[in-house]
Amino acid sequence: MKNNTVKIKIPRSFCYPPFYHEGDMLPIDIKTQNSFPFFYDILYLCHNDQIATWPWQDTGYVKAKFDHWKEISPQLKDAFHNRKGNNVQAIIILALANYIDLLFWIEGRPVPTLDQSLYREMISLSLVPVNASDRVRYICHKPVHHVSFIQLNALYDELMKKYIAKKIRK
Repeated sequence: MKNNTVKIKIPRSFCYPPFYHEGDMLPIDIKTQNSFPFFYDILYLCHNDQIATWPWQDTGYVKAKFDHWKEISPQLKDAFHNRKGNNVQAIIILALANYIDLLFWIEGRPVPTLDQSLYREMISLSLVPVNASDRVRYICHKPVHHVSFIQLNALYDELMKKYIAKKIRK
């Protein structure tokens, strides 16, 4: 049976390992959007008229990303504890993408790019944890190392604390 899912080419600004490579395609299917890093950011860049309310305009999506981390982090912890980090590579890469999404979505905007300017953009965000850009860069280069999981876990914890504090101050 033929698959009729519409696909768009990943823009060059998002073709950076470990997320995407040149020539990768993104299926435009809301049912599977949680399986693809930066789904909404890429869709916005390519077809910004497709959705009435984007995730960075609705705090429910931010909560869902934090909740997703709470669900998968024990599985990742077990995998790294048992030296099976390679078995969860796709999960940790998606979790890293979700973290980057959170940094920008909390600010009410999409992730603009994954090129080197991403790290400069991150520094300008109001809730970014200390040295987050350096830690994200490290995780991107070595996603299946145990230290990467430890760093990602710490980044999520720090961002969640800052996000909750911001909500309380409002």
